[in-house]
Amino acid sequence: MSTYRDNLARPLPQAEPAPSYQPSKQPVRSPQQKAEAKDKLKWLFTVVFCLGIIISLAGRYAHMVGLNYQLEQQRSQLQAMKDQQLKLEQQVLQMESADRIKSVAANQLGMKPVQDNKMVIVQQQQGSKQ
Repeated sequence: MSTYRDNLARPLPQAEPAPSYQPSKQPVRSPQQKAEAKDKLKWLFTVVFCLGIIISLAGRYAHMVGLNYQLEQQRSQLQAMKDQQLKLEQQVLQMESADRIKSVAANQLGMKPVQDNKMVIVQQQQGSKQ
């Protein structure tokens, strides 16, 4: 028995021999059991494949629904902008009308119509460039 000597001098624990490990033998399967296992595995792969296809199709359908929703939003925005454009065009036509311009000139700016005898027409000379 060996001891480790330090101030307490106690004995070292003895190493136990490692147990001999022998793997247990797998039971022998019959060819019928092997065929059944292959069939089950084929069915499992088939089901997983079909589920993958179904999930993929559902994802694509959800994406199409989202795109359709965005398309409808864009169409409604386009229609609103067209309506606004028509209103603005009508407003421009109203602002450009000669009657409105005469009314604003007379009422707000205090202008008076020009009399024919007080009108002066200035013509540009052919030699001068401006």
